[in-house]
Order: sequence, then C-alpha cells, then structure tokens
Amino acid sequence: MNRKTKVLFIGLAILILVLSMFFKNMAVRTLEDQHRQQAKTMGTIFASKLKENFNHMNYAAFAELNLGDSGDIQAFETISQRLLSKHDEIVYLAYFRHDALENIQPQTYDALKGKKLSEFPYSHTLAKVIKDKVIEGPEALPSYDGKVFYFIYPIMDAGNEYQGEIVAALDQNKVMKRLQLKMLEEADYDYELWRVDELGQNKTVIAVSDKTVDFSDAVKLEFRLPAKWSISLLPKEKWVSDFTNITITVGCMISGIVIYGLIWLLYLLNKKNKDLKRERFTDPESGLLNLEGFRYYANREMDKNDSFLKLVYIRMTNFYEVSMKVSNTQKKEYLTHVSQSITECFQKGTLAARLNEEIIIIALFQEAGNNIDEFILQMIWKLHVHGKKEFILPSYCCVCKPEDGSNVDELLETAEKQFHQDK
Repeated sequence: MNRKTKVLFIGLAILILVLSMFFKNMAVRTLEDQHRQQAKTMGTIFASKLKENFNHMNYAAFAELNLGDSGDIQAFETISQRLLSKHDEIVYLAYFRHDALENIQPQTYDALKGKKLSEFPYSHTLAKVIKDKVIEGPEALPSYDGKVFYFIYPIMDAGNEYQGEIVAALDQNKVMKRLQLKMLEEADYDYELWRVDELGQNKTVIAVSDKTVDFSDAVKLEFRLPAKWSISLLPKEKWVSDFTNITITVGCMISGIVIYGLIWLLYLLNKKNKDLKRERFTDPESGLLNLEGFRYYANREMDKNDSFLKLVYIRMTNFYEVSMKVSNTQKKEYLTHVSQSITECFQKGTLAARLNEEIIIIALFQEAGNNIDEFILQMIWKLHVHGKKEFILPSYCCVCKPEDGSNVDELLETAEKQFHQDK
C-alpha cells in the first residue's frame, strides 16, 4: 500500500468515526425528544386529573351552590355538618359575609369568628379581587397539627358584586393522597409539584419525589388555579439511560467498523483484481505489457482520447541468439534497462509491450520529437560472449492513427508490413 492510499484510509477512518458519533448523537437526541414528548403527555394527563380532583374536593363551591343567595347561617351550618360527616379531609368550612368571618364549622374553630379577611392568608382576599375560585396551599393553620389547602369560592349577587365567600380548609396529607402522584412514580418519573405565589415571587414546593434530584433539565408544564402551578417531570434513568446510550454508541461504532471493513475488503478485492489483470497483461521477463495488455490499455486510451496516437515498432535484431549465450542475470539487467529508458525518454502514460523475444512496441499519445532516436540509441547492447563481440542493434518504424489504422491490430499489421518493406 502506497503512502497516498494509507493517508486516504486514515482519513476515511476519521470520517467514519466522526459520522458514527454524529449518527449516535442524532439517535440519542431523537430518542430524548420522544421521551420528552411522552413526559409532556404524561404531565398534561396529570394536570387534567389534578384539576378534576380539585374540582371534586372543592366543597366550598358545593356549599355555596346549596346555600344560594339566602345567606342563611342555619342553612350553612346544616350543609357544613353534612359535608364534614362525609369527608374526613375537611378541617373546617368557613362563611364570610363581606369581609368578616360570620360562621365556621366545626365549632372547634369558633375563636376565628369575627376576624377580617385581611387577617387570613392573602388567598382569601384574592378570591374577592378576582371574583373567582382560588385554590391555595399548603399553608400552616393555627391550632391545627399540620398544613391545609384552601378552597375558596366567592359569593356574588345578581349584579356580580362580592357578597362574601365560603372557604374549605382541607388536610394537606389527605389531599395529596388524592392527587394520583403515584401514577407518575409508576411511570418511572421523578416529579416536583410546585406553585408560585400570586405576585410571582415565591416558589412553594407542594410535593417532590426525591429532594436530591436536580430538575433543571426536566419537562415543565404550567396550569393555573388561578395561581400558577407547575409540574416538573424527569425520568428516573435520565432522558436516555446510560445503558441505552452505551448501546447506541456501541451500535454506531460497530456499524462504522463494519462499513470500514467492507470498504477495506472492496479495496483488497479491487487490488487483487488489478494485480491479477496486471499479471495477465504483463510480460514476466521484462515487466512490460504483453500483446493482450497493450491492446486493452491502448484501445481504452483511444476511446477516451480520439486524437493523436503514434505506434513505434522496434525489432531488437539478434537478441534471441545473444540471450541464449548470456546468463539470465545479464538478460534481466538489459530488459530492466530498456524499461527504465522508456520511462526516462517518454511522457507519463506511454504504453510499452514486448510481443516476443525481439519485438517491442510503444504507443505514444503525444509527439516525442527526438526522444525516439535517443531511446533507440540507449537500446544498443554491446557485449563480449566467449571472447567474441556481440551486438544488439534495434531498428524501428512508426505508424500513426488514423492514417495507418484505427485500432491497435490495424496499426500493428501496418507496422509489420512497413518494417518488412523497409528491409
């Protein structure tokens, strides 16, 4: 393998390595995008179920609906007691008439009666301001061992004027059990459920699967209750697991190696075919082409370049007789000298063939000028054999395309006739 081919295959190896890493990264990115989309779908389903569950637990809205416009305290107490008996997650139900707490059930919290909206968390005032339901929490509740979620429903008159509100305080732990967070765990997601306060300043974490997990790369979905709530989802084994990442990397590397191996195999097969063709087309003694090889390459060159072609027909008179008297080494040295002289005297791309012991032909595709005569002089061989001088004196003739023939066989036939006529 020559240096150029080595450099080519080294470059090919680098290219295949780069492409393998490119396709690996593309496959990982595609898989990650698919998993992110699945997480978004899961988050959307969870948010929908969360809203649905919150609607089911909004006992304040249920109480307001049954209370109607009467504002009857006795009716409120009746409704509250019925709800408290059925739903153990309710800590209390409170009835505000305008800005003051007028009634609260159970009576355990009677101490709160008469307090103003401003003395309660801002979420109570927010319902008055936006004239819509509010869900907030978890928040601490004095005199209660734990935190609560507030479900607040404003009471509006026919003119859409604020008349008061009903507040349902629900136990945090019991609410969390109904949020179906287990659905996320069963789907192998780490999660963080959180909200931002009404001013968009403070973040409150409502539930988190693992406090050590960094959710900076998680999929985040937002929804409003009306405060902005968010759910962050992250697969427990990352977006693409280490095993999958390694599998894709190994797969791409193996594919690259297989492709490189196939190219290398094709190169070896092609080289082998060329070597076999060269062996079939080459005269073993001189290293020049034989007639079959000369005919193949010369006709191929003529098909590509239909312009100039000169065929030099050379007879090395007395070569056979002399070669029988000298050693194989001397004969080999002379034939090597002939081959080197062809390279030195003629342009690159010149074809030369040895037809038999005494005939050499050369195909020139450019004008050679005096180089032909110079080459003939270099072919003269003077030597002493058994004390006697021997000479190899080459003689030649030239024929050209298309005047003397349109292909190699016609040119050879013309050259042989011309050579014998000159003799």
